Amino acid sequence: MESNHEADVKPDNEVVTKKPKSGVSKKRRSRKVWIVLVILIFALPFTLMIGAKIAISKTLTPESLVAEVEGRYNVRLAVESVDVSLFRAPAMIRLDKVQVGHRDNVANEGKAFGERPPIPTPVLEFQFIEMEASLMDALFGEIRVKRMTLGPGSVLGRVRGNGEVTLSSLFEMPEIVNGKRNPKKYPEARVVTGEEVKSDGGPAVSFTGMESFEWQKTQLKLEMNGRKTLLDGADLTLNVGKIELGAEGNPIAQTIPVQMTGVLRIVAVKKDIQQARFELDGKLAVVLDDTGEMSEVAIDVGFGEGSTISVLPTLEKLKKKIEKFKKLGVDIDKRLADSVTFPKGGSMLRAQLKDGRLTTLEPFMVVYGDFDVFAEKDGYINLADNDHFFNLRMPASEELSSYVREQLIEKAQMVPTEKTRERFLADAEKSIFNNGRLELRATSKDDLADPDVDIVNELPKAEDYLRDMLGEMGVGGEDQDQLEEAGKALLKELFK
Repeated sequence: MESNHEADVKPDNEVVTKKPKSGVSKKRRSRKVWIVLVILIFALPFTLMIGAKIAISKTLTPESLVAEVEGRYNVRLAVESVDVSLFRAPAMIRLDKVQVGHRDNVANEGKAFGERPPIPTPVLEFQFIEMEASLMDALFGEIRVKRMTLGPGSVLGRVRGNGEVTLSSLFEMPEIVNGKRNPKKYPEARVVTGEEVKSDGGPAVSFTGMESFEWQKTQLKLEMNGRKTLLDGADLTLNVGKIELGAEGNPIAQTIPVQMTGVLRIVAVKKDIQQARFELDGKLAVVLDDTGEMSEVAIDVGFGEGSTISVLPTLEKLKKKIEKFKKLGVDIDKRLADSVTFPKGGSMLRAQLKDGRLTTLEPFMVVYGDFDVFAEKDGYINLADNDHFFNLRMPASEELSSYVREQLIEKAQMVPTEKTRERFLADAEKSIFNNGRLELRATSKDDLADPDVDIVNELPKAEDYLRDMLGEMGVGGEDQDQLEEAGKALLKELFK
């Protein structure tokens, strides 16, 4: 009976307990798989981002950022706050209230963050700097900036007498870091002293480059000519293309594209007079060598028709030189304007900046009263000392050309003989006309602020026609010689 009971129970157990257990375990296992998948799909990335945010935030604190930047560059840096947002795509890093000044003892000594006085005169100042980066790269400790935006701020620099911009010194390697000679700049110091440089582990996040950079509503001020002249780019926007960095964030040889739009003003500082206003729209190609130094800039920038130049010493001096045309009976100095404007549709400046010299690659056109003025190609300005040279070609309007031709014909009627009169008109046409239009030619050289300007048209001279005129009148031999001296003074008066 016991055996039968056991037999009866086993099948029952098998039916009632084993089969249901098998089904329940499958359901439970299936449920666990889904829970794990949910965790992997949602919770794990979320947890990773929180962990990455904590790790990156700990690395990119104002204190660590200041120490890292001042260890690499010749600056004094102040940052109020750093915020890392990984819960978005792309990831965002934002710096608030950023100031950069020229390096001082505070930066050299690596003074503690909380003990630092304010930067007395910031040369770069921004309300915010935002960097968009790849989330995946950021999770693996690499930040490749997709886009950087600099918010409202200011840039203040000065152009020294040798053409160097004071801001350029900010990007040099510092001499002293944490109170000692910089071992990265002076590795021989470690050999002499036997000092071992211990690694601090380096930054947990490395910056490997930037795809684009936008500079918005930033007031750019560059003082020139002993702080007498100011370049004011308050309404200038720059969009900088891809910037590559090598190992440990070091610069490499590359060409960086720059888009430039907005208004640039030139102001006389003491009198606060606007000397020029340029509406700019174009591009630059900045060539860097393997040390990060700028070796060349290709310029392809448009100047809008709303641009104007109120003070240009070359054309101011040209006004006086042009009075020599009165000798031909031509009075055109009043047909020049008080300022330089630009033609409808604007003008394009195609130039090259290399070794401190800006050289035009194509003619550059402006409008000066009734004249179009072309600065011919291969003209240059040395930024170091303002030395320059330009060949200027100045075709006049059709209306002014007709007016001058009438003046010349009227003047020629004073010449008493026909052949000499025709020769004078032919020489004048050859000298000051080109393809039927009046065209002046001039040069401007030496100091741009006080240029040496000259009209190079070979104007007809009265005495060149005297002998032919006397011969035409039948006067020759000794009589011609005697009358020639007296006639020179007479013709000079006539040509006035």
